[in-house]
Amino acid sequence: MNDWDNRDTLRIFGSEKLLSQLQIFLSDLAGRGEGYSYISEYSEKFGYSCHSPEWRLHVEST
Repeated sequence: MNDWDNRDTLRIFGSEKLLSQLQIFLSDLAGRGEGYSYISEYSEKFGYSCHSPEWRLHVEST
């Protein structure tokens, strides 16, 4: 659990369209103020997987 808590890099692979949509989401998220949000893997064909990793993003004002 300690190793997991100390991770600070998230690598994302995807098409240009997908990465562009993620950029828009993250920019919008930053504008909502402090708090937590969650992201996980998703497939339009298969939906969410119960085995999908989930990341908790903490947004704080700087």
